[in-house]
Parts: sequence; structure tokens; C-alpha cells
Amino acid sequence: MNIVSIFHLLGAAQGLFLALTMLFWRRGNRRANLLVSAIFLLMALALWNSFLVTSGYYKTITFSIRWYDVARLMTGPLIYFYVREMTAKPIMMRDIVHCLPTLLYGAFLIPFFVSGSEEKIRFIEHTLQGHSLDYLRFGIARSFYNLAYLIVSLFLLRTYSRRIREVFASLESVNLLWLWLMVWGTTLLTALVVIGNIGTLWGLYNPTQINFSLAVLAFLWVYGLAFYALRSNVINSSELRSLLAETAPTTAEPRISLFSIRGAHSGVFSSYAQPNGNGNINDNSSINGSENNNSNEYAALQETGAAANDTTLQQNRKAGSAPEIHAEALRRCMEEQKPFLDSQLTVQKFALVSGIPAHRVSEILNKELGVTFFDFVNQYRVEEWKRRIIDASPSATVQEIAYQVGFHSKSSFYSAFKKFTGQTPSEYRSALSA
Repeated sequence: MNIVSIFHLLGAAQGLFLALTMLFWRRGNRRANLLVSAIFLLMALALWNSFLVTSGYYKTITFSIRWYDVARLMTGPLIYFYVREMTAKPIMMRDIVHCLPTLLYGAFLIPFFVSGSEEKIRFIEHTLQGHSLDYLRFGIARSFYNLAYLIVSLFLLRTYSRRIREVFASLESVNLLWLWLMVWGTTLLTALVVIGNIGTLWGLYNPTQINFSLAVLAFLWVYGLAFYALRSNVINSSELRSLLAETAPTTAEPRISLFSIRGAHSGVFSSYAQPNGNGNINDNSSINGSENNNSNEYAALQETGAAANDTTLQQNRKAGSAPEIHAEALRRCMEEQKPFLDSQLTVQKFALVSGIPAHRVSEILNKELGVTFFDFVNQYRVEEWKRRIIDASPSATVQEIAYQVGFHSKSSFYSAFKKFTGQTPSEYRSALSA
């Protein structure tokens, strides 16, 4: 057994560990947990297959030869199912049609699976020598098949990324960055498989060299993905599904069901916030103490919002129709009540404070102001930071004040400040002192 085969075996063990972890993980979206468990199991099977080839154990462990040939047809569909479950809509029974190519190919290979060890060994050695041209052509077609699913998954994620900016003022807990890494990583590896197979078909590469290189990349990717997933904080799926549904556009959308955003998965190993019985957020997190500082303020805002909702209802009853609500009402609420100080502000919380329905808030921002809720809120946070920095003590850091005005992290603050002012916070502060 050489060093490369050891890498493959370790990667297979890591993939199997992650698969079992998600199989028995009880938090969040159970169906999505099962899907990601299947994805990690597929990764483990791929690396196990590479281990058998690189170590030479395929000559003694012949029963599992070509299992991965069948399973790898599910790479694209499984990731598409997972992304859709997390960002678009739940998987339905009719979606089993996506599994038919895998089932048919598995049935086609039954004679090979029941054949003797000699035939299986002969197939592996023939393939490693680059003589199985039909097998290489099929491998190229299979990769393009998977790439089609991966491209659709990337479109789903892009649509989701736009949608969350209409609902959340802080994206760290809902941006699903680790899922982006999973899809892009799989897409890159699949593209490399296509290039490798074409190169082998034309006699440019040795199949063994290609398999070794791809397997090492897959090993590093599995471990990197596991590390990132373990340290990610993501929001609970049922809460996010509810929040996004409340602010769904009221106007007609293009009839592309894949791209309607309706839900998100809780991620792998942590849950950021939990909804209460009313669909509002019971937030248990805190960031450098700023959450505690804002809790009393937000309690007052809730009382004000409840009163605003009562007033709005009374006006509706008297007038017989909803009052005309314009962008000025949103600006006045932000300036007078300052809900942006809540680092966990969502469009639903803002609706509670302002007395304006969440879907109407989104409509005003999109159609009248041409901005997302994310940018609308963070612009006020930047302006508040600029006001507070003038009177801040020299010992107060840039980040401390950023947390006070509602920013959730240093990176989000610096990004927003640069976007709205064209300067970094440090440059702005230095200019004030000059």
C-alpha cells in the first residue's frame, strides 16, 4: 500500500463518518440530512474505488468493482435534490424519475456483478491500460449528464442568494456558503473528469495518472468541506422557509418552478436561531455583547410595532381599504425608531415595528427605491456608525461601534462601509482626526 492509497482510504473513512453522522443527525430538515448523508456516502464510495485501484486490492476485493460506476450517475441528481430541498421546494415522490438512469444502468450491469473475479480483474486492468474506449466515451457522457444537474443547482443557489437579501439584514447565518463550496467543488471535479477522459481517449494522458490526481483532489475536498461545515452557523430550515414565503412577490413570476424560493436547510452541525410558535425569531445568540445592548431596545420596538399595527388596522376599518404606503413611511420608521440596531433584523421584524406588512415592505423597496432590504438597512447602519464615531472615545475600536449599530460581523461591516462611502472605516476615522 503506497502513500496515495493511504490518502484514498483516509478520505473514504472521512466520507463514511460524515455520511453516518448526517444519517443519525436529528436537528433541522430530516429529509435534507438524508440527502447530504447520501452525498457523503457517494464521496466515500468514490475514494474507496480509488483505494482499491491504487493499492492493488481490487484483485482480492472484487465484489465491489463497478459499484461506483453505477452510483456516480447519482452525483448530479443528489446534489440537485439537496440544493432544491434547502433553497427551493421539498423533494416529491415524482422526483424519483431522476433516479431512473441509475437504476437502468445498474440493471444493465447485473451480468457483470454476478460474473467471476477473473472477468472483473480483467476489466479493471484493461481500463487502466486505456483500451476500454467505449467505457471512456460513456464516462464523458455521464460527466455531462451530472454537469447539467450541477448547473441547475448553481442557478438555484444564485436565485436564493438574491432572495435572502430581500428578507435579511445580516447574511452570515443564511448565505449557505458551504453549500456553494460543495456545488462548485463537485462541478470542478466533474469538469476535470471530462478533461481527463477526453485526454485519455486521445492518448494524451495515462488513465492511472488521471485517477490518482482526481482522487487526491477529492480527498482534500472532502476534508475541507467537513472542516467548513463543522464551523458554519446556519439558520433553521423551517424558520427560513416561513420567512421567505411571507415576503414572496405578489406579482406574477416566470413559470420556472425550480427557481421559486421557498425554503432552506439547517445545514450540517449547528442551528443559528429557532422560531417560536408565532413564526417570530427567538434568538439565543450574542455577538460581543451587542445583542444584550439591543435586547431592551427591541422589546420597546415590539411594543411600538404592536401599537402601529393596531393603528393601521383601525385606519383600514375606517377607510374601508388599505392606506397608501410609500417609501417615506419606511424611511421615517428607520430614522425615528432605529430598528436597524438589531443585528438580527429581518423584514418580518421590521414589519412588526413599522406596522407595514412584510410583503408590502419588499414591494416598496424593490419597486420604489430599487434596493434590497439588506442594502436598505445596512445603509442606515453605516450612517449611524458615522454619527457615533464622531463622539466615540479614542479607545473605542471600529468594530465595537459597528456591533453597536447592528452589524453582525467585521467582514459585513467593512463590505457595507466600502460600498456606501468608497472608503474603509479606518480611512474615514483618520480623515476625521486630521
